[in-house]
Amino acid sequence: MEKQTATITLTDKNFNHQVIENLQPSVVHFRANWSGSSEIMTSIIDDLALEYSGEVLFGKIDADEHSQIAMKFGIECVPTLLFIHHGRVVDQIMGMISKSELADKLKALLP
Repeated sequence: MEKQTATITLTDKNFNHQVIENLQPSVVHFRANWSGSSEIMTSIIDDLALEYSGEVLFGKIDADEHSQIAMKFGIECVPTLLFIHHGRVVDQIMGMISKSELADKLKALLP
């Protein structure tokens, strides 16, 4: 049975509509299939996406397949998390972060 998730899949084509034009705070997970660290972060993101459903939009984007968005934001390594609110990047994390550290970042992002 596949794990339930509240994370949306982002692409070069839907990124602006789903994230930039969205009034809700967003966490964008730039990842790659070949990256073990990305897989670990995906699990953490999926858990938090369920916990923060309706408050924060969680999206994942394959940085190799959708390089236009990765280049636009200067993504040089995966995993990288961008925190976007009102169309602006308000925080960024490169590399791994624990679930509790990420939850703390989310609490600071919310009103």
